[in-house]
Amino acid sequence: MFSETIIWNFPGGWHGIISLSLILLILIALSYKFSLKKIPFIPAVILALFRISMLFLIIYCICGPSMQRESRTVKTKRPVTAIVFDESASMSMEDAKGKTRLEESVRNFNSKIAPLLKEHDLKFYAFSSNLRKLKSPEELLKPRREENKSTALYKNMAEWIPQFNQEGISGVICFSDGIDTSGWTFKQLTDSLAGENLTHIFAPAVSKLKSAESFEFERIESPSSVSADSLLQVTALARYSGMNPGDTIDVKLRAGLDVLYSGTFKVGSGNSKALNIEIPLKEAGLKNLELTAESSGRKLSSNSWSVSVLQKNKASALLYLGSADWGARFLKSAFDNSERTSLTIRFAQDILGYQTGAPVKIKDKTISAADLANSDLLILMSMRRHQFTPQMEKNLRDYVNNGGSILFMIANSEAAAEYSGTPVEKFLPVYFESIASKEKFDDKTQNFLKSMERYRANIQTGLNKYKKDSMDVPPLIKFKLPDGNQESDIFSYAFKDGKVQENSLPSFEDFALINREKPGAKILALNSEFTGDKGQRILLATQQFGKGRAALLATDSLWRWKLSSPSQSKDFDKFWESLILHLSSGKIHAPYWKLSSMVVQAGAALPIRLVIPQGQYKIEELQTVIFKGFDAEQVKLKENPDSPGEYSSTFTPAPSSRYTLKAFKGTECVAETSFSSSGAAPQKELSILKPDIPALQRLANLSGGAVLTQDSDKSIFERITPERKTEIVKREERPLWNNAWIFFAIFGLFSAELIIRRLYRLL
Repeated sequence: MFSETIIWNFPGGWHGIISLSLILLILIALSYKFSLKKIPFIPAVILALFRISMLFLIIYCICGPSMQRESRTVKTKRPVTAIVFDESASMSMEDAKGKTRLEESVRNFNSKIAPLLKEHDLKFYAFSSNLRKLKSPEELLKPRREENKSTALYKNMAEWIPQFNQEGISGVICFSDGIDTSGWTFKQLTDSLAGENLTHIFAPAVSKLKSAESFEFERIESPSSVSADSLLQVTALARYSGMNPGDTIDVKLRAGLDVLYSGTFKVGSGNSKALNIEIPLKEAGLKNLELTAESSGRKLSSNSWSVSVLQKNKASALLYLGSADWGARFLKSAFDNSERTSLTIRFAQDILGYQTGAPVKIKDKTISAADLANSDLLILMSMRRHQFTPQMEKNLRDYVNNGGSILFMIANSEAAAEYSGTPVEKFLPVYFESIASKEKFDDKTQNFLKSMERYRANIQTGLNKYKKDSMDVPPLIKFKLPDGNQESDIFSYAFKDGKVQENSLPSFEDFALINREKPGAKILALNSEFTGDKGQRILLATQQFGKGRAALLATDSLWRWKLSSPSQSKDFDKFWESLILHLSSGKIHAPYWKLSSMVVQAGAALPIRLVIPQGQYKIEELQTVIFKGFDAEQVKLKENPDSPGEYSSTFTPAPSSRYTLKAFKGTECVAETSFSSSGAAPQKELSILKPDIPALQRLANLSGGAVLTQDSDKSIFERITPERKTEIVKREERPLWNNAWIFFAIFGLFSAELIIRRLYRLL
């Protein structure tokens, strides 16, 4: 397909050409009309035509016209697909027929999948502990020695997704049984990818292999230090095999002879399942903990570690205001009335409105690194989306990930919808509701949104002299505590004789619509009157994020509740004090050890980190030692340039051992924790042989892919076949003015004019 266009290069374009032509025509006409010697009319006309033609040809040459020819060609680029095979020990074991899952995978690829990928360029890979490149799938059928053939599916995915994206690979087809014995969790995979993605289609290898009954906690995530009067949050990843879904395991968490937690663990349909435990720790001191699993009186697993419970300091909060809010003064008053909390206020640059042009005469603007370092809790109140810069979003994520807490307060549904899918939403415990179309809501919610729009419109236009009820202010609505979660320490002030006093619960006027909570989030309060697709609307929710905690309060600052309460009521102050103390319990003001898990894999390098909060000790003052029984070894730590105050090293633990980490200043121990190591990875690999299809489905959902089944058709591969068309534009330009006939025409016209002039004795 091509097109041709004539291009003129003259100052002023067509207007300039026409103007110059008219001027020349007028000059030529005047020159012959008022010539000194009279010329007969016909010769005069002929001479004028010759001169006009010659001048037009000269103008034509000056314009430099050219013919531009543009051709467009569309080329379709073949998609590149990575074919990845799991070659771990579980894939190489023979079934009752003497065949392996790896052989099954190669056979299925050659017979069923390869014929559907004729329009793809294929690259072949295999992995167990690490990823390697293959020339062809048949290479896997040759004997190959490898000492460690444990499965590191999550770890390898975290590495190959960025690599494949750089290589231009459009999708991945992975043949695996879904078993991962590396100790990595799904959360570690998603955190390491940091939003990077690549569509995966999983072809599960499901040959039945008999595995022995086993159960163990292969990973235990627990802080090494917590504040007194706070909740210890423990996440244990159980790995099991040879068990039936629904089998029950008795789990207990002990501190010496005291049983802190006792519960029943139900075996799931896959090979692994997480157990979340929350227990209050009241008294300061070192707690030696043991997590055990038993079945029919038989101990299946036992893991021990220690947690340092530190004396709690006064909670320090930092309030960052995005816009002027009447409730801020009441919030400040609640902090002033508390002996256990303190509040510092900072303001956004455009707090008075970025459209007003009003100067901001406030000295303490924005949040500094020192403000965050010295604060247990950051309260973000009445913030608009444009007030968050990418650097600020990163600082907030790092702050909460390293042990700080964030309370995000928003009561405007339109403003809340701006955060949907943003980096801010990623570290919050909920997903925000889109309100682009209000018709999808129930009648009561629609009426509420409309009334609040009218109310805000009246305030913004200054119509504040209306009579009572003329501004259509909605009535106050009470918090509702969710069933089964009424004993939160936040609302302990509202309980009497084990029953909640409804009149003591917070009331609000405006609130933001929340779509749903995230997996693992804890809902603390609901809207008692408004419902969504999944039940009552969320008002208050929290979730652990890294070592810190993120919370959302989807209401106003409750100042109207304060004004509507009796003057002697302290409920407003008690609620805010309880909420701040609850959220700020994650920030530690003393040195502490930081481990990814309290149960680590033997024989693998373990990252060891010591965190020293700002204003505490200097690393040169401390001696760091790791103990195994009575044996001690000094640990040399180096500062982590990406995390100020964090010092790290690596250590390789022996199988089935218990270690204690200590940091001394002189003879004083300032930080202590202990952990244990598990058995060797290859042993675990051969004890877990049941395909983990739910894990493969979860990985497929992460990337927008799928898991192949017997009912899958070839259309499923369209997910890894993107439209890759490239348009090639080629332009050619050919000048039209430098032709020989133009020069001969100008010369001929000029010569003819001279001849005629000579005949009439004008020369």
